Amino acid sequence: MTDRQQSIVSVQRSYAAVWPPLFVIALLTSLMLLCTACSEKKTDFQLQGVAMTIPYHIIVGNGTASEESARDVIEQTFQQVDGLFNKWNPNSEISQLNRWDSPEPFHCSPALFAMLRECQRFVFISKGRFDPTVEPLEQAWKRALDTGVLPRKEEIDAILPALGWSTIHLMHSSVVKEHPKTAFDLGGIAKGHAVDLLTERLTSLGFASVYVEWGGEIRTHGSHPEGRPWKVGIRHPYSDSSMLQVIETEDVALATSGDYLQYWTICVDGTEKQFFHVFDLQAGKPLETTHGSLVSVTIQHESCLVADALTKMFLFSTSKEEATALFDSTIRPHFPTAKIWMFSHDDANCLP
Repeated sequence: MTDRQQSIVSVQRSYAAVWPPLFVIALLTSLMLLCTACSEKKTDFQLQGVAMTIPYHIIVGNGTASEESARDVIEQTFQQVDGLFNKWNPNSEISQLNRWDSPEPFHCSPALFAMLRECQRFVFISKGRFDPTVEPLEQAWKRALDTGVLPRKEEIDAILPALGWSTIHLMHSSVVKEHPKTAFDLGGIAKGHAVDLLTERLTSLGFASVYVEWGGEIRTHGSHPEGRPWKVGIRHPYSDSSMLQVIETEDVALATSGDYLQYWTICVDGTEKQFFHVFDLQAGKPLETTHGSLVSVTIQHESCLVADALTKMFLFSTSKEEATALFDSTIRPHFPTAKIWMFSHDDANCLP
């Protein structure tokens, strides 16, 4: 993927990355306290690389499959994700759907249709806080904010009718778009799905120990090759050398979203405002950082897709207390095994 993940202060673009603002992503950084055991027959492999501009770090162990077979699975999985869900790949299936301007049904592959069904589930659970039809709004704001100004009201008003899950219908493996400009950004869910696929496929090769991290989304299978739990750290948002939390994991996934890596700071009517990468469709604008808003949200669940999708909705909360109430009332009934870690701007643990 060729997205531009933006970490912008005073409207300066810093680097390119795959999953854009929605997704995309103030991210969970893994701290692996790893010491790979050596033996006459090496069965533990650390596999690192870059897929769609995002680095990945994968560890497999306690298996008999070769390193080459593991690399083949990794490459094939990333190719599949790129070809289906990457809006920055003009030949991907989601790009074709985004360009579709006909009222006639767009016939989807089973994989894309299943993903859109999952998106629909989280749109309803989140009451619209998670909604992949954000793409037109996202692009309009990014174009303006990158130049240090707000978008014109007329431009946003013209986009609003194309937004919202009610503008599309899923039926018989097809998508019907009510508005020709409706388009999707799957960045808030597809990266977690990719991590799930990688973990499950590497496990199916026979590896009893699997750790997958891609762009901060993590899933583990089994225990560390040394027989202990995997240890993962949630990085302090203001320090590269300290952790907010260290979590011991086996057979779980972790995803993080926040406001501190992908943002724009601009001056509006003499007041400095910080907007970040999660967009409010009802308000027609990105979220703003406030004194009580959340810096970082980490969700743990068995599925990385679930964890990835859920993190975004909590950034709408104006306080840690509001986010906790949302978790108890909305998430626990649907995902009783989920856990959450939250850090807000007025949390003493998050002060620089």
